[in-house]
Amino acid sequence: MWLPKTIFICHIFPQLDTRSLFRSGRVSKEWRQMIWVSQRSISFAAFPLLSAQTIEQICREAIHLTSLDLSGCLAVKDSYEAILDAVPNITSLNLAKTKGNGRIISMITMKCPHLQELSLDHFEFVTDGALGELPTGLKVLDLQNCYRLRNVGIITLGQRCKQLESLNLRGLYRFTTPAFLSILEACPHLKHLNIQALKFLDDGALTTAFARPSRISDLNIGGPNEQVGDVGITSVASACASELINLNIKMLRLITDIGITAIADHCPNLKSLNLQGLPNITDAALTSIASQCNHLTELDLRDCHGIEHRDGIRAIAQSTQIRILRMRSPNVTDETLMHLGESATQLQLLDLQDCPQITEMGIRHLEGLPSVTHLNLLGNENLNV
Repeated sequence: MWLPKTIFICHIFPQLDTRSLFRSGRVSKEWRQMIWVSQRSISFAAFPLLSAQTIEQICREAIHLTSLDLSGCLAVKDSYEAILDAVPNITSLNLAKTKGNGRIISMITMKCPHLQELSLDHFEFVTDGALGELPTGLKVLDLQNCYRLRNVGIITLGQRCKQLESLNLRGLYRFTTPAFLSILEACPHLKHLNIQALKFLDDGALTTAFARPSRISDLNIGGPNEQVGDVGITSVASACASELINLNIKMLRLITDIGITAIADHCPNLKSLNLQGLPNITDAALTSIASQCNHLTELDLRDCHGIEHRDGIRAIAQSTQIRILRMRSPNVTDETLMHLGESATQLQLLDLQDCPQITEMGIRHLEGLPSVTHLNLLGNENLNV
């Protein structure tokens, strides 16, 4: 059966992953040309040893390319200039876990004028000075684990990239509260912010940073941390209010039911909430969440040993749209699963790893939940799995 080239270019090849594209390219030279012309997004992440020459050649053939993922491609470290010359129209570039030199940032700015998304996760040559050369039109920036960065670099970033909407600063342990406040002040469009595992975070920093309304809808301030408590979390909840959709506060060990109740009262539109490793919250916190956050679809309760997993879980099952639920606790029992089986009709993923009290009888309570497609029962000696 013969098909027009446009069918391949517009409808078939764009649906394939990179590995399948390589295989299809072996059919003929004509197919290879059509394959790369059809691509607007290419990821080489699964090919860390692919030569820089091959990557460059493919990029030159992919004349409509707008998104390029080179994460983990170690061979490109001396060939960035040639590769970037081949992709002048890209708007998204991922250089996570690659190697390079100090010129790479200025080179990106010069050769990719339309760039809006950039990932430099674990890129070892990102320095304070380099941030002053970033493209000014960036909207998404990932600087996770760029451990060289200090206050001056973060402040410079805010002054240069004022259109940022998403910023990942996870693991940047060398900058402090003044730089954090500066970036929030300079980037009023921020909606997605990851500041997990930052050592300076405490109630004072969060209270000052979130002293006025915020547009942030996706916030990760997870620990481990024993300096952020109910006061800081209340400030965050009050400032973000109904804008907040996803919140990660895992391992902020000082938080109690007071902080969780503040989240419930101020953030009714929450869909995802990570409470992993909060030892001081109880079922009362879950009842508050269930009564106020009716749109909740994902909840992580692993290692919350103060929760008895009875009334709180029943309220969550009855009053929310929970689809993903993770529990790892000796307090999870067959009664817990009974409540889920009765009311959590939209549940799709249930993580019950290391819940030693559950038995085969409890698992049978879940048989009335046909939507469950992923069930983790590892580490439960009472079950034959």
